[in-house]
Order: sequence, then structure tokens, then C-alpha cells
Amino acid sequence: MAWLEAIDSGQYEQAWESSSSLLKRPLSPDMLKRTIGAARRDLGAVQSRRRVGVIRDTSMPGAPSGDYMVFTFQTQFENKPRGVETITPHLEGDAWKVSGYYIQ
Repeated sequence: MAWLEAIDSGQYEQAWESSSSLLKRPLSPDMLKRTIGAARRDLGAVQSRRRVGVIRDTSMPGAPSGDYMVFTFQTQFENKPRGVETITPHLEGDAWKVSGYYIQ
């Protein structure tokens, strides 16, 4: 949730710093800001967010084997009342760090 809160408040560098190396390797902090900013530009501010699912897996498409969680949230944005956000934390060492973020 802290990662999502950083994104919600526009603190992209903070979110990038706490991300998994799987996300950091292809994206600079500025690229993360541009990518997520573009995806959320027309959605407006988050009005509410509720976790609706969680799955644990050992593989993700295009990623190395490891420990992954997939959290799905029903998110109400200012301009999109029924959005779905998915974040995928990856276990790095002894910490879970976000390796993917998707909006539908």
C-alpha cells in the first residue's frame, strides 16, 4: 500500500526507490513517472481503493522464477468509477518489492 500511496501522491522517485530490481532495471525514475503518469492522467485522483484478490505464484510472464504476489484492487478514480489496479510484488532477499503495476 505504501508504494501505491507514493504513486497516488506523485512521489514517483520514492516509489521507484522502493521497487524491485525487476522494475528498476528497465525503468528509470523519470520513465516510471512518464509511464504511470500517462496511464493515470485522464483517470483523476483516487477516490477509493479496495483489495479484491491476492494470489501467490512462483512465476510471472517474462520474469525469472521466484516468489510473487498479485494484488488486485477495485479502484474508484475521479473520472473512472470502476477501475482495476494490479500490483505484483516480488520477494527480493527478505523484502517484498513491487515489480509490476497495471491499470484496467
